[in-house]
Amino acid sequence: MAYLQGEVGMKLEEGQQVYTSSGRLTDEFPRVDCTTNGKAANTIKRVNKWLLDCAKLEASAKNDWFCTIQFAAMDLKNLSPADKDSLELYLFG
Repeated sequence: MAYLQGEVGMKLEEGQQVYTSSGRLTDEFPRVDCTTNGKAANTIKRVNKWLLDCAKLEASAKNDWFCTIQFAAMDLKNLSPADKDSLELYLFG
């Protein structure tokens, strides 16, 4: 189980799909494994990729070109906490 941090306070489990604020169903939540430091780091990378990919799909589905360009410019290897908060807010309100 993993927690998305922002105000949403959602608990998501591996394979779970949730609805965005616009009613679109997300992809399945990635595998979570925190048994070692390396596996925990990989889990964070998978969750960040899921979050960014879902936000890109959401922006594209809504024809929101401003956010589509903004999300495309985000560096997956260097997402700031503010980037993650923005993605969560965009997806879940």
